[in-house]
Amino acid sequence: MKHIRYIVLLLTGASALASPIRIMPLGDSITRGYGAGISNESSFRKTLRQLLADDGYGIDFVGSQTSGFFADNQHEGRNGWYAGHDTATNNVLDHIADWMAATPADIVLVHLGTNDILHNDEDANEVSDIMDVIFVANPDATVVLALIINAQACRPEITTYNSNLNAMAIARIASGDDIIVVDMENGAGIDYSSGDMADGLHPSPIGYDKMATNWYPAVVQAISQQRVQPAIESLSIAGASISLQLGRLEPGSPIVVERTDSLTPPAWTNAGTFTPSAVAANWTGMLQTNWSQGFYRLATDN
Repeated sequence: MKHIRYIVLLLTGASALASPIRIMPLGDSITRGYGAGISNESSFRKTLRQLLADDGYGIDFVGSQTSGFFADNQHEGRNGWYAGHDTATNNVLDHIADWMAATPADIVLVHLGTNDILHNDEDANEVSDIMDVIFVANPDATVVLALIINAQACRPEITTYNSNLNAMAIARIASGDDIIVVDMENGAGIDYSSGDMADGLHPSPIGYDKMATNWYPAVVQAISQQRVQPAIESLSIAGASISLQLGRLEPGSPIVVERTDSLTPPAWTNAGTFTPSAVAANWTGMLQTNWSQGFYRLATDN
């Protein structure tokens, strides 16, 4: 199967376009960032994004919702929503297919179940059904599944629900699904009796930051599990030659360089094929008379 990696507009002195990993934060008001006395609704998302950016990871939060005082603040966190519900329409299971189609994601961060528990309707199988839809929408997706945080007044049913979530995830991982489990209930270091909680159910900014720190290594692992993406790092033109500096290559895996005059519609043609021997390489091709500008992309057959 051919996998398209990068597209770049060829103009003298132009730079390559990066293709960030798309991450969908999926959940309820905790993913949105609600909490008593909290006005910015950045949730764990702002700090998590900063941690990733500081370490050089190119990511893009995606979703139809926006909240938080930072630029990349898209998500699918909705106040009061259930994982699934037989009668209520405000449930993720009934809508996730549309969300994945509208804003495709490579990685989905799932923190769901609090509202289901509040109404004595929690079921780990509903989260499993949500993951089924995610993997149909993107078979190469990675789901980072949180065992959800507990409440200010400890709720044993949350611990039981998390145990069921974990068992479900372990079974799916054993069958080959790309799932990473994050223990938010106990692993984030949230002190449920202190200032880590803004109210009975929602973290304070301190608690949200602890969640971000706990998400971080799992998200880095998820990024590493995504398919290696070759990149056009730079380009140059000298006389009748065009030179592309390529990075993040897989040695021994053939690369096809394709070009088109226009993207509306594109008519991609093979400009050259080569097999890199290292993770970085230089490709040089001959310019045709009408190639002073156009679009280039990389494709792989693996």
